[in-house]
Amino acid sequence: MLLRGKENIDGKVVEMMGGVETIRVENTIAHEVKKVECVAEKLRKIEIKHHIWMAFYDAAKYLNEAFFYVLVIGISIFFAIKGIISTGDILTYSLLFMSIISPLREIHRILDQAHENTIKVNDLYEIMQQPIDRSFIIKSGKEAIIKEPIVNIKNLTFQYPGKNEDVLKGIDITLKKGEKIGIAGASGCGKTTLIKILLRLIHDYNGKVEVFGKDLGLLSRGEIADMIAYIPQKTHIFSGTIKDNIIYGCNKKVNDKEIINAAKKANIFQEIVKVLGGLNGRVSENGNNLSGGQKQRLALARLILKSPELLIFDEATSALDNTNEFIIQKNLEEIFKDKTMITIAHRLTTLKNANRIIVFDRGKIVQEGSFHKLAKNPGLFKEFLEQHHPDE
Repeated sequence: MLLRGKENIDGKVVEMMGGVETIRVENTIAHEVKKVECVAEKLRKIEIKHHIWMAFYDAAKYLNEAFFYVLVIGISIFFAIKGIISTGDILTYSLLFMSIISPLREIHRILDQAHENTIKVNDLYEIMQQPIDRSFIIKSGKEAIIKEPIVNIKNLTFQYPGKNEDVLKGIDITLKKGEKIGIAGASGCGKTTLIKILLRLIHDYNGKVEVFGKDLGLLSRGEIADMIAYIPQKTHIFSGTIKDNIIYGCNKKVNDKEIINAAKKANIFQEIVKVLGGLNGRVSENGNNLSGGQKQRLALARLILKSPELLIFDEATSALDNTNEFIIQKNLEEIFKDKTMITIAHRLTTLKNANRIIVFDRGKIVQEGSFHKLAKNPGLFKEFLEQHHPDE
């Protein structure tokens, strides 16, 4: 209970520190302090109860010591009276008893530590009992041969555990090499779930999914990392240097010239030099000293440097202004003209140059076609477009 109480207050403080900007903006300091106080009060009660029981334990321990000390001295005096031992031996036995008792007094601390360690070991055992990600079980063999179609999905259905409704329902998608497709739809319609399946982040789907002509279930984590790049909406940036973040996940050897070129194509090199301290400029934890746009452009530079066969963008330019977005999109189209792209976007104008757009609604594909075709014909895509651009 004591260990769990400490874990609760640590978790609450970490959560509060992670959202400190929101707390400051919303001026909810008093509310958050009260929440911490509630958790701290629970911990205080547990601590008091724990120390009361430990006080009883200590009292019993010292009474036990005193009883046996008196017993040893009494027996020693009895033997001395009988002439079995000398009077000086009484002091000797007393000292021997005290020498034995000293290490025994550590039992209290040892038992307390052993109990805490038992809980930690049980937690570790529970973690170790968690199933291993299947994509890590498969070992990478020879370099994968890329075959057509790049992506082949037939009758894909998926349901999250504990849910009563399928997130994806009978999805059929074929993606050829070099093809650029866009995916549109309202939030919660299954777009991101589809991407997570392609990246083998979630399993237990029904249907056929092939990537690079190979069953998705046979692709190892290494093959996925080498041939597929994913840029999410919320880009994670690691503490370290700018250079470390650009080359992160790149298995091939690269020089500074290639890194600089990637940064230029991502339209962030000037900011790296003038604002961020160069390639060796420091990035704080979670990239807190970077703007959202800078984080996304660093991730895009990482993508350009890696240059995989299949690129997946999940609102990857949502934090960029129109100028940066236009420049970067033009550069990406030029650099990756022979690569295959999947782009998820709520800003539908970013999909204008896609070969075709797939529209999702409640886990199903309801429309498919070019931007101009979907923009003209009645349907969900046209409704989305009119909501964002009512004048069109």
